[in-house]
Amino acid sequence: MNDILLLFFALPVAIAILSIIGQTLINSPIKIAGITFSILLIITFSVADESFLIYTILYTILSYATAWITSLWMNNQDEDNCLNQLIRATNAENLLNMQNTTSSQNTINQSNNINNTNNSCNCRRRF
Repeated sequence: MNDILLLFFALPVAIAILSIIGQTLINSPIKIAGITFSILLIITFSVADESFLIYTILYTILSYATAWITSLWMNNQDEDNCLNQLIRATNAENLLNMQNTTSSQNTINQSNNINNTNNSCNCRRRF
């Protein structure tokens, strides 16, 4: 009974979690699957028997799928990243500065009100 819980619950959950963590560090789903396969292959022939080889292949596919989904999710999150927002804010400030030099006092007051708005991107720091 304990082996069934280990094979069908504990190991797949652990591999999925480690694949997500590995994807955020390495950024390559195929490398994550290769690392998973190599570790499980060593475990297959050193600790388990040859029947565990089927689980090794299934867990490698699970690892690749999890890393690939994580990669898609991370790319979707970075689509509108801080750099794009900073470029848009800088372009808007340059446009307002050009308007300030050529327009009257009313336009300057209106642009100052616009400049006082928050242009921060509120993104967390990424390493």
